[in-house]
Amino acid sequence: MLIIGYLAGIHKLIRIPDCEDSATMLNLIEQLVSGKNNQFDAGDAGTVYRFLTALFSIIPGERVLKGSARMHQRPIGPLVEALKSLGADITYISEENYPPLLIQGKALEGGAVDIDGSVSSQFISAIMMIAPYMKSGLTIKTHARVSRPYIEMTLSLMKDCGIPVFTEDNYIRILPGKYSVNHNVYEADWSAASYWYALSALSKNMEITLKGLKNESSQGDSVLPGLFEPLGVFSTRNINGDLILNSTGVTVDKISVNLINNPDLAPALAVACAGLQIESHISGLDTLAIKESNRLQTIKEGLNSTGFICSIHQNSLIISKGRVPVTDSTIKTYNDHRIAMAMSLLSLTAGQLIIDDADVVRKSYPQYWDHLKLAGFTIRPV
Repeated sequence: MLIIGYLAGIHKLIRIPDCEDSATMLNLIEQLVSGKNNQFDAGDAGTVYRFLTALFSIIPGERVLKGSARMHQRPIGPLVEALKSLGADITYISEENYPPLLIQGKALEGGAVDIDGSVSSQFISAIMMIAPYMKSGLTIKTHARVSRPYIEMTLSLMKDCGIPVFTEDNYIRILPGKYSVNHNVYEADWSAASYWYALSALSKNMEITLKGLKNESSQGDSVLPGLFEPLGVFSTRNINGDLILNSTGVTVDKISVNLINNPDLAPALAVACAGLQIESHISGLDTLAIKESNRLQTIKEGLNSTGFICSIHQNSLIISKGRVPVTDSTIKTYNDHRIAMAMSLLSLTAGQLIIDDADVVRKSYPQYWDHLKLAGFTIRPV
């Protein structure tokens, strides 16, 4: 919405989520509006980096876009090469296919592009959002095997904001146009709700009310209700439309789930399955290696460090029943917000835990620890 708002001539939107990634995007767009500094730093925010790479390519002027040390290890090549095939002027400053980038923004003609979204659907979404401002619009041929719902969410948002978009098979056609910001499209985040689903599964005796989540949502992570039913969590709506979670305590013995379209749900689901001692095969995690951490490894490490039995096989997590003794229940977050939030819930079954960098939750859910305290958790600095 911040990208769309900028292109619509509104760089300050009414409702901005209180999280670090949104604040980073807003600050960099305000820097872009001011024109005072052409050095832009996206920090650890992968979404911000990818979306700004595309945006800067169509805004006249020279800009350097950099990030944290971890960001400079996350590939950007498929997006850059797709933009360059449309005439964008982008140079790798250091290593080929990786940030930082030197971007000479200019008007782009558009036409057609073939882009591989197997690394990240955000490469496709980034180009889609700037396509209406190309002279001829754009036809995109995608090869995305992962995270298709995120592409559909971008398409839905663009349509809601006045852009003609047409899809057929692996082709997306976006006509030239101008955005009109629709302030009614905001909704709460289903990804953040995953930790409360996991908490419901593990606590077995807590009623949890979640506000602002829509039934008919374009968010891919809105599959949560069905995903957690085998773990004993059932979702109902109250008279106000709020989502009410309750756990029956009755779970399956084994589960096999493919999260190719919902990879951000992996940490919460893995923690819930381990804590409930459900033999689990969680597949479709192809993109987790290039998240804020190598999330396949950090989920495995977090579970192992608390005594749970987890291994990796061909981009899948394999969780087995049983536990082994541990001497140090410290969770290393590796600067990954989802690892900190998900692994903290293991305290329900593993006992007291230490989270080595609790502040990382600011990236997407700054109130997380306060909300856990409201749910009855004891949390203190060490």
